[in-house]
Amino acid sequence: MNEESTCYTMIACIENYVTSTYVLQIDENKTITFTSHNPDWPGYPLLEITDNNNSTENMEIYNLDNSGDISLEDVILVLKVLTGSYCDHFEKITLKTPIYLLKSLSIKEAPFIFEPLSNKSEQIISNLNNTYPTINQQIQIITKNNICPIDINKAIDNLNIYLTNDPPEDIQKGLNLILMPEFFQKQIQSQQIEISIDGINSEWSLVPNQVIDIRGDSYNQQQNMDMVEANSLFKADEQNLYVMIAMDDAPLTIQYFSFLIDFSGDNAHEIEIVVFGWEDGNIYCRYNDFIHGLYNRPFHMEVSIDEIFEAKIPLYQFIESQKLKSRISLIPRTIDINLITEDNVPKILLPVSLKNHALMLFMYLLYKNKYIQGDIMTVAMAIADNFIHAISNEKTMRAIERDICKHFDFYEKVTSWQQSEGLNFKLKDTNLIPKIFWADRCGKYFYYVSDVTDFSQLESLTLPVYNEFVDGIDTMYALFDIIKNNDLYDPAINFSIAKIESFVALNHIYRSTMENLTGFNEKWPGSFNQILQDAIIDYQNGGYYTYYFGKTRKWDGFMWLNYQTDLLIKTGNIKGDCGTNTCANMGLYKAAGIPPLSIQRTSLYHFGFTHNYSGYYDILRKRWYSYQKMPRGDVDLQIYFHKYFPHHWFINAEISYTEELTYSSLYQGETVKIIRAENFLSQGIDPDHFESIVVSDKTHIPGFIFNDNTAPLIISDKDKDGLSDSHELDLSTNPNNWDSDSDLLSDTWEILNGYDPNSIDIPENIIIAPDGFVDDITNQNNYFHNTDQLNDSKVDTNIFDISDCYAVISEDKLHVGIQFNNDISESRSVSSELWIYTGIETQVWYWLFCGSQFSGGTYDSSFCSMMKLVQDKWINISTENDIYYTIAKDAEFQIPLKYFDNPDSISIKYGITSGFLKMKYEVQMK
Repeated sequence: MNEESTCYTMIACIENYVTSTYVLQIDENKTITFTSHNPDWPGYPLLEITDNNNSTENMEIYNLDNSGDISLEDVILVLKVLTGSYCDHFEKITLKTPIYLLKSLSIKEAPFIFEPLSNKSEQIISNLNNTYPTINQQIQIITKNNICPIDINKAIDNLNIYLTNDPPEDIQKGLNLILMPEFFQKQIQSQQIEISIDGINSEWSLVPNQVIDIRGDSYNQQQNMDMVEANSLFKADEQNLYVMIAMDDAPLTIQYFSFLIDFSGDNAHEIEIVVFGWEDGNIYCRYNDFIHGLYNRPFHMEVSIDEIFEAKIPLYQFIESQKLKSRISLIPRTIDINLITEDNVPKILLPVSLKNHALMLFMYLLYKNKYIQGDIMTVAMAIADNFIHAISNEKTMRAIERDICKHFDFYEKVTSWQQSEGLNFKLKDTNLIPKIFWADRCGKYFYYVSDVTDFSQLESLTLPVYNEFVDGIDTMYALFDIIKNNDLYDPAINFSIAKIESFVALNHIYRSTMENLTGFNEKWPGSFNQILQDAIIDYQNGGYYTYYFGKTRKWDGFMWLNYQTDLLIKTGNIKGDCGTNTCANMGLYKAAGIPPLSIQRTSLYHFGFTHNYSGYYDILRKRWYSYQKMPRGDVDLQIYFHKYFPHHWFINAEISYTEELTYSSLYQGETVKIIRAENFLSQGIDPDHFESIVVSDKTHIPGFIFNDNTAPLIISDKDKDGLSDSHELDLSTNPNNWDSDSDLLSDTWEILNGYDPNSIDIPENIIIAPDGFVDDITNQNNYFHNTDQLNDSKVDTNIFDISDCYAVISEDKLHVGIQFNNDISESRSVSSELWIYTGIETQVWYWLFCGSQFSGGTYDSSFCSMMKLVQDKWINISTENDIYYTIAKDAEFQIPLKYFDNPDSISIKYGITSGFLKMKYEVQMK
């Protein structure tokens, strides 16, 4: 046993006599190993333990009260093993045994494990049941089966506290997502239904697992093989699976019916049941066992074919009940006599038990006092981790329970830091859905979990897989340190996002597949030539393939956060393609307290348009945005959004595609023109619309995601402040006035910086904000100003006709503002640059370049890089992300004077580009 392991020896007694010795060893990874010693062989004397424990001097008995913060949970786990409630292969011992064991180990607070719900607890959950239907029944299920090692009475006391004083609507919504009361009630009721296998559709309307198929979609258009409805019911007490299929017309006897069944939840079918009738009038049943390689094996089951097809599949013949996972899935198919598949229906998902892992995690957090009254995060974390908990083995479940508590501690650390740093965006003020996305630790990387589970033929999520692919809490703390140490935050969320994206881009060794890199270089040689050359050297040095975690992976196949964070810390870089970039951005967003989102765009015909990138929830503007912009082109793209894991009773990890749609429990997408997709993200995704996209997997309807309201061809923004007119109505600001409260600060800037856009809470002249409107500069007493000649722009469309240029120095900053005679938002891309020199006789030159991309008058704000001419070479002197640039109705720059070495004069030339033409204007300050 190494130095980091802990070992507890425990004595199991009946009537004061030792019957078994159980050794619990916990290694450095908190992995628990049990060994047992049974003194039942001849010549081994029974050892009596008396109340004074005098006879135990040669035995190692720990007082676990003083042995560390995990000891109580561990001893509870051992006691459950001793009483047979966890592992069936351990011998059951009478209830008296663990009570005596507790006494021997002096654990005063532990006997609750064996106590039922107290009268007080029963009364609490009975009262709560009126507001939160089925919570009473579902907690009873947890308690009855002794599923989770907690003091359930303490958890219920804290639940009562958490839900008192009129909790926010989000908490009620979140508990509904945890309890799924309608589903639960229907499943409970369906277990009482008696199904008669008679081929008559009489009982099935009461079974809640119905799926509907498209009429007329069978291969040969045969109505009696064209399935229109299927349903199924698993009865746990019988271990029988009842199935029905309804056709467009009465089914034929002489045809095949097939049922592909998945017991393990890994989307691989373990068993196929085949039923077929023949000309002799008999019905034959066969099964194919894909695990053991047994095919076309006969067996007997009840079948009837009349109005509908009905059967009772005896699952107990194919799998032991204890090996069933939390749910079963099956796909019914019809096959003609030539063995051609005629039709299949959508997958049917059936719960094996109604153990609610989301509720278990929620109660565990409450038991551990990981809650803040009125804060939805406790609920959000239980929802976010429910699926991985449901598919885990016992060791991994315990790890998830420990980590979810640590995750809550991390949440409190981040929110406290946001407060102390004066950040205007505060995670604690966010509502349910963004908090679930912040709490999600696996959704984007589930491909890797399912992949490694498939190729390893694992029956459940094991601890090594969990530790590798699910975001570790240590990883989150490491990213939090990176945020702080590299100053990757700003009081305004948009500038925090810009800092994070810039950091990731600068520390990203881009590596797509060699085929992609070659194609990119042919299309964009200026951007990819050096990347391709570096990749070729890397390839020649053996860097393309790496054997890791059970398989050989290409260099773009490591898109999970634990791996990339470790690589960043060790080498200073992440490595991979755009998915890796998204992974790093999302992790750093989260570390800064910003709910992240993964967005995928795909083009089947224009590979250069396919890209994965990150989005985020703006807590102040109350919408979802993306920092990265869309490419130009009149191209159809399929855009889909990564969803958090829904409830484990419902999740379907398979992804379905059509030309117009992508949909599953994990993804929701739709095909759309680039301009509409850009405007969809540019004006921000309304949170109610976003919730309807991610909460359901039933939204696969063309036009549901992208329509004239959510993704207009032109964004209506009459005041050009970056908030669409409809968004301003939601925010109660004036869509006709960029400055709703007339304090010379734009509504967008005030919202992003934590001010009320409808209240003058900042005295005039105090703040000059780079908000894309020059009025705050012109309100100063000492500004410099020059006017440009009208209509002297060389651009045919005359969009960028500069009218005025303003400059002022205030609070050790140079503020430059540019006005135009025209509406510059009619151009989709804008590149602004400042040429600045200080001094008269000896000039020192500086250059700033800022690129912007916007549609429909939307606001774009970012940082500028500043170069200085030193000995005929341009060097970058701005490394702190403190030069601000915004373009809206006007263009504005804010530059710290520290970059100019105390000049006695400053001369400024402004240029704005369209294509290759450049319009410049100059103002001098002395």
